[in-house]
Amino acid sequence: MPSETSRAGRIAVRLVPFLAALTTFLAFMPALRCGFVGWDDPMNFLQNEHYRGLGWANLHWMFTTFHMGNYQPLSWLTLGADYKLWGMDAHGYHLTNVLIHAANAALLCTLCTRLLSWPPQRSQRPLLGGAGCEAPDGRLAGKDGWSLAVAALFGALFWSLHPLRVESVAWVTERRDVLSTAFYLATVLCYLRWTSSGGRRWWWAALAAYVLSLLSKAMGMTLPFALLILDIYPLRRRHADLRARLLEKLPFLALAAAAGGAALMGQRQVQATLTLAQFGVFERLVRSSYGLVFYLRKAVFPFALSPYYEMRTPFNPFEPRLCLCLPAACVLAWLVWRLARRLPGLAAAMAFYVVSASPVIGVFPIGNYLAADRYSYLPLMGFSILGAGLLRRVLYAWRGQLRVAALAAAGVATLAGGALAWRQCRFWRDTEALWGRALALDPTSATAHQNLGAALSSRGDRVRAVLHYRAALTVRPRWTLAERALRDTLYDEGNERLRQGRWDEAAQFFYEALALDPGFAESHNNLGLALAGAGRGRQACREYAEALRLKPGFAAALYNWGNSLADMGELPSAAARYQEAIVLDSGFWDARFNLGNTLARLGRYRQSAVQYAAIPASAPCYSDAQRRLDAVHRLAR
Repeated sequence: MPSETSRAGRIAVRLVPFLAALTTFLAFMPALRCGFVGWDDPMNFLQNEHYRGLGWANLHWMFTTFHMGNYQPLSWLTLGADYKLWGMDAHGYHLTNVLIHAANAALLCTLCTRLLSWPPQRSQRPLLGGAGCEAPDGRLAGKDGWSLAVAALFGALFWSLHPLRVESVAWVTERRDVLSTAFYLATVLCYLRWTSSGGRRWWWAALAAYVLSLLSKAMGMTLPFALLILDIYPLRRRHADLRARLLEKLPFLALAAAAGGAALMGQRQVQATLTLAQFGVFERLVRSSYGLVFYLRKAVFPFALSPYYEMRTPFNPFEPRLCLCLPAACVLAWLVWRLARRLPGLAAAMAFYVVSASPVIGVFPIGNYLAADRYSYLPLMGFSILGAGLLRRVLYAWRGQLRVAALAAAGVATLAGGALAWRQCRFWRDTEALWGRALALDPTSATAHQNLGAALSSRGDRVRAVLHYRAALTVRPRWTLAERALRDTLYDEGNERLRQGRWDEAAQFFYEALALDPGFAESHNNLGLALAGAGRGRQACREYAEALRLKPGFAAALYNWGNSLADMGELPSAAARYQEAIVLDSGFWDARFNLGNTLARLGRYRQSAVQYAAIPASAPCYSDAQRRLDAVHRLAR
């Protein structure tokens, strides 16, 4: 009969995954108050109707599109289900993200219990290896369910509550991160079950889960190599038939190659990748080493986390913060290699980190950022499992107050991570908070200035938006996106001043817009309106003429030109402009009405009557046209 202690320990091992999921959900509750943010969310959701639903047309689009360079049909499927449940309420989408992340915490906790208690024979060493791995009474450490449960819970929560996880969870666009990782963990768990039981169905289950992971996001393309690392440690299958070990990985490798090829093709379609001519081998090596060091540093010191770590253009690989990472990465790799026999767990965790991070650290550079918090979602799992193994070993090696101190330290580390994650979620509540945070950490980020300017402009704060667009262009001169956004914002602000009758201020905004884009015909036209309002009719006419030169057939410019000529008393010329506008747009009723007025002033009453009579009852100027029509009929008689 097993003792009550061992029975309770086994119950604890079964319950801790649920505790890990619940704790993770509670820590990420602030994410439920977040909305869509102005970073890919508009193009993915607010402006994209294809994903909205689960009909055949929606499903066809999900499984055939490389929208924004990504192939992620399963992620789109869950987002389509979200739309059916929540419509365009962002809070429901965030709830799904948090639930999947909580499920990942439970899966990782289960994985920790499997790996930390893996060696079934006394002759094998538990995770971390080395001497002193047995309990004082001679039992293997894996026999004590309580220590296993506590260690597994710590490993899962240290990963799931870490503030580096916030970007993947609190950003709706990154549903693909949490979903692909869920199936990735399921794949590993099925693989472990297969290696321990030999049941062929578990191998097929692992393969099926891996397909689902890749259909969510291609980040898991390195899994075949991760499985080889598992074979070496802690499974210790390296002494088995090497050929058999490789053959069993071939289907996984084929799927990984297909997913990697699809991902690369998708990024090339949107021209997000950089060629070797644009970004050389040495530059890629420096950027990759920076990424490896960066994520390790942020894992230990998770402060000043930004949504965007901008890469300066042109890229300078000899910048101290970049080039020093290359020798640091080499030294770290050498140390791990030297300690591999004594600390195989550390070597396995480091190998998994490098392998799983390799697609996103800069070997295939995408975009103009150096790193991204979301890219650490999967790679840092190995160190959390390693931390769980270390705690498990400490709980056996230490007694009394030392054991209490170790548990307290683990609890403090977990609580601190949860508190920082709770705080980090606030920066994702809306677009202004997000890019305001990025600028607070890097005031010279052109991308952050540009995106914050767009957020301010969308809610009508165009004056502040102009300041941020100008700041972006100071950092990145001649950046087409920022120039166009600045031009449009200046144009919109000029139109607002026009509506308020502030002619000189409006003209100044239009002049600034034209300084950025002299070929902007609409700005020339509206500048003419501002000049006409300020009493500078001749200058206004020149602007209308320029607008027509840039945009032939611009009926509104002809109409405005006619108005200015009429105000200056040049009635024949004004009538000619109105007639040209009507030829271009026969339904331009305001032009027809003003043409009737001009002809009446010239004494051509019958022709004027023809213009008034042609205006339909649906036109806003109809009632005035009818009154004038009666007047010109009397004058014509």
